[in-house]
Amino acid sequence: LAAGDVDGIGALFTRRSLVTPVTGDTLEGMREIEGFYRDSPKPEAVQFRSQQMDRFGRTILDAGTLSLRMPASAGGGTAESEYVMLARMTRNGMKIMRLMLFPARQAAAAPAQ
Repeated sequence: LAAGDVDGIGALFTRRSLVTPVTGDTLEGMREIEGFYRDSPKPEAVQFRSQQMDRFGRTILDAGTLSLRMPASAGGGTAESEYVMLARMTRNGMKIMRLMLFPARQAAAAPAQ
């Protein structure tokens, strides 16, 4: 993602993958997903932090957080989100079938004393 390797990003997904970005849109299929990332600003740094990963045979369910540090040309700052990913192990490695991104939840405020 940070390298801007759109073909590499597309290769992570199956032909019929679904991605739901934080915007709430639905991207269907490898080509539409590649187009989205091709047209999106390239982050300077990307960090996935898996918080729970479960494996059911060849199927993987992963949930965690994602941070994107954006360049000044794209407004700067860090975009935080949470994700849930469903993937499958294939002969060609892991392929993402579903990826859903959500706005990061804010920590609950401490109760007033």
